[in-house]
Amino acid sequence: MAVAVVILVGCVGMDPSVVDPESYLGNRTNPPDVYRSGTEPVLLPVLDVRIDPMDRLFLVNFADDPIYEGVELQTFPGEGGGAPGARVLLWRPDTVDVYDSPGRTFDEDVDHRGLEALLSPRAVTLQRADFDYRFRITEYGLDAALRIQDREGRLLEIEVVETRGEPVIGGLIAPVGATSASPDYLPLFFLDEFALVKRAGTRVRISVDGRERSPAKMTRLIKGPASYFTRYSNRVVIAHWNERREAVLEPVPLSPGSKTVEAGGLDWSIQWNGERPEVPSVTARFGEDRLTFLFSPPLPDLAALRPGVRIEGRFVVNVNDVPGVVAGEYEVEREAEGARIVFQPLEAWQPPIVRGPSWVSSYRYEAEIALGTGAAPARLVSNWERR
Repeated sequence: MAVAVVILVGCVGMDPSVVDPESYLGNRTNPPDVYRSGTEPVLLPVLDVRIDPMDRLFLVNFADDPIYEGVELQTFPGEGGGAPGARVLLWRPDTVDVYDSPGRTFDEDVDHRGLEALLSPRAVTLQRADFDYRFRITEYGLDAALRIQDREGRLLEIEVVETRGEPVIGGLIAPVGATSASPDYLPLFFLDEFALVKRAGTRVRISVDGRERSPAKMTRLIKGPASYFTRYSNRVVIAHWNERREAVLEPVPLSPGSKTVEAGGLDWSIQWNGERPEVPSVTARFGEDRLTFLFSPPLPDLAALRPGVRIEGRFVVNVNDVPGVVAGEYEVEREAEGARIVFQPLEAWQPPIVRGPSWVSSYRYEAEIALGTGAAPARLVSNWERR
């Protein structure tokens, strides 16, 4: 199930690309002498990527409510032929109350743990609720409404209707998980067809427990029309990259010269360095959405690396047709009986109001791989840490 939250910080800036993949990656290669001979060509699927379903979302920040900072509505496609579902997040200063429509199926314990990890130090409540909503995108922009009763009996009613001009559409990686102290994965939540709601020509009504409230206004940090701190995305891609896990890695045999292989639900492209298979890219797909990880030099054949060899490279993540959304560095080191892999994200979109290094650069992934001998499989133990 999707565990998606777009944090209430200044999501402005409409160019999601942070690097040009071709110039950032260059054309690095692995020297043939890093490998030893006499091993069969296999792929060890050391990456895992999960894309969760979500259709669209909108968020409204309040300017003057003593209890709530804002509200978020997420909509989901029907699963297994079922009816579409929705989720509402009511944001308080120290808590996020999460309400799922009765038709949504999810694992409550898993969802709750995932939300708490992403939203730390805010507490999370998770419950079912009936609520009414409308969510359309017109030629002018957002046309949405929500009516929900909170767990303490308050009735919240929100309506936002843009009636003038065309929306300014862009995209970004939302800084979801930027406050998480102990992440289980790197959240890559891409908001495509993203826009801020214009103040001019927009009708906004917010009522909390029968009291009218005002929408928060966005500081003018970018060129364009004055906007409310209300935003939406008409196409959302939610990806979990490299779960913290202990796993058995079953080697995938490769035929010499093969170009692609499917493993772990991912498409692995294969490039041959003499007799050794290497991985220049890996793609995760869900419906029409895809994430592609590019590596330079290609990820090496771990099982065939000579002990003591250390390879340093770069990686880039593309989302759908948008290049260079996340960029960083990787390291592979062959040890006596195994290997170590490190991924260090460095660049991603960041709100202009946030100073200092990119939020993703505080994430660091490390995996230790015990390489099996004979018929024994390899075993992976991985971890994310925040720095």
